Amino acid sequence: MISVLSDSHVPGRADRIPQRILDRAGEAETLVHAGDLTSKRVLKDLQSRDTGIVAVKGNCDSLELPNSETFTLGGTDVGVYHGTGIQPRGDPDTLSESIAEKLGVDILIHGHTHDRMARVHNDVLLVNPGSCTGVGGGTAEKGTPSMAEIEIETGTAEVTHLMLHGKSLESRTQSFELQ
Repeated sequence: MISVLSDSHVPGRADRIPQRILDRAGEAETLVHAGDLTSKRVLKDLQSRDTGIVAVKGNCDSLELPNSETFTLGGTDVGVYHGTGIQPRGDPDTLSESIAEKLGVDILIHGHTHDRMARVHNDVLLVNPGSCTGVGGGTAEKGTPSMAEIEIETGTAEVTHLMLHGKSLESRTQSFELQ
């Protein structure tokens, strides 16, 4: 399973990532942060978890991170790109046709908009976990802290968005056929 976080903006817009989200994310085989960590403290905290970590640079990051990453899980090629430079923000055509095609991936994890979403566009599964701290930014209003989990089985991806309400994680799951 892949746990996906993005847009933490710690400490500039939030004090910390909620512990409930960090604990759940740490249960994954691979933990992805799709950019805008904005502090070494967040990166070190994620790296201290007993899981593989993939993190990319967001537009607010000064950390030494790559702009994009790719990896394979369950025979499926997965890419991670924050979304910097995409106009309008989160444009599915640009994400699927330019970024995913360039990376050669079937699933593209991204952030930047702070808006939760999962959908297939041009045969690419696009996944945005929303902001793990719930902060607003750009065109997004302050919202609910959230994350995503992706389970990959032969030809299928199941995406679960988890939203933190108090101390409880509410989940919403969608299944997608992979090309």
